[in-house]
Amino acid sequence: MAEGMANGAGQGFADEIAAAMPATMTLPGDLRAAFDWMDSVGAVQAYANPRAGGPKRFATLYPADSGVDPDRQSRVMFEVLDDFYYDYPNLSPAKIRERLFLFARTGDDGSQAGLWLDDRGRIHLVHLGSGSGSTWFARITDSPLSFLRFLAIGYAEPGFDDGHSLTAEENWLQANGLTGQDRASLETAGLWQPTVPPFAFQDFLKQRFGTTTPDRATDAILTPDGDPEAEPDDFALWLLQITG
Repeated sequence: MAEGMANGAGQGFADEIAAAMPATMTLPGDLRAAFDWMDSVGAVQAYANPRAGGPKRFATLYPADSGVDPDRQSRVMFEVLDDFYYDYPNLSPAKIRERLFLFARTGDDGSQAGLWLDDRGRIHLVHLGSGSGSTWFARITDSPLSFLRFLAIGYAEPGFDDGHSLTAEENWLQANGLTGQDRASLETAGLWQPTVPPFAFQDFLKQRFGTTTPDRATDAILTPDGDPEAEPDDFALWLLQITG
């Protein structure tokens, strides 16, 4: 069910996300602009959530009238997330929430992304892999706009960093055990169905921020492909510290 700018309480999606954030953080302006755009194009929807006592809203990268088959859309979904906090009952949820706010799903495996406050009071966009699927635990970027540009590439599941040096189409081929040489036979069989990038979202970023969408994540983020030669990641070290 697509929704517009207002839910039953008359609250926009950006305000809903901002209201759920800890007092230690504020919603970056670039993210607010993106969420407002999603509201304006019908990309905000809702699903039943008995645990919360009513429907829960979420947003995607695709307008309601995009015509893109959901199976060919990027799996990115924005919503207030609290799954992580339930996984570690011995930790203080309040203390963790002061430092980590998760608001984006990056794959069907349960991987998530959000904002993290480091020891020096700086905010970063970070990725929390599910562990059972994605093992990407690291800072993504320090720039909210770079984060949006990364998502705009259109990877089916951007939480899997082993494909970040590839284009969205190459990533789809790799994930399905295919190569570019298979394209002709797939087209003949009607099976050429790569992920469709969120073109309307790309256009929004260009018009709103004057920026282009990179072909590959390596052109937008800090820690592509889990580089084994990279310095230990501050966010990954913090996760190890709090989870033991």
